[in-house]
Amino acid sequence: MNISVRLFASLKEKAGTSVISLTVPTGTSVEQLLSIIQSENMELKGATQGVLVAINQEYASSDTIIMESDELALIPPVSGGQT
Repeated sequence: MNISVRLFASLKEKAGTSVISLTVPTGTSVEQLLSIIQSENMELKGATQGVLVAINQEYASSDTIIMESDELALIPPVSGGQT
């Protein structure tokens, strides 16, 4: 199935784009999606550690199955602020 994944913050900068398109097998889980993204996008290799995945604007667990019509987003961990 064909999907589009929106990238935010450092992921967007590393990939040089805000959206990537992928073809993944039906029944792909979030965990599998992250592996596919790293293998097909060398600039993102290792960059998905600690990333939150949102499906249809709600955070998803690693075993959530992706549907072709889903709106997907990868949100990297945020650090900083005052101590």
